[in-house]
Amino acid sequence: MIFDFIGFLFFDLLYVAVVISYASQSQLLRLYIGTIIDRVLTKLHGYTLEQAMTDINQTYQFLKVLNGKLSVLTTVCLLIFVEAAVSCELCIGGGAGAEITGGGRWA
Repeated sequence: MIFDFIGFLFFDLLYVAVVISYASQSQLLRLYIGTIIDRVLTKLHGYTLEQAMTDINQTYQFLKVLNGKLSVLTTVCLLIFVEAAVSCELCIGGGAGAEITGGGRWA
């Protein structure tokens, strides 16, 4: 019983870590793009077109990684986490069909 709880807690924390990692990488990429835009518009510190193209190419590479396997992994983790939460609610609430028969948590 306690090992089941520890196992579920471990995997739930792992799912949360994956989702937080994806969200933080997305936010950092948004900030990086905003920095590139600011540098190009203000021509800060002699920012040249070649440097801008290099930064845009790096952004493209980051975006490929973020939208590639990492996004699939995050989606799968979210689906597993939601499925576990729903099945846990059904177990706590009286099992499948509890809302139809009037039993369970909401009765």
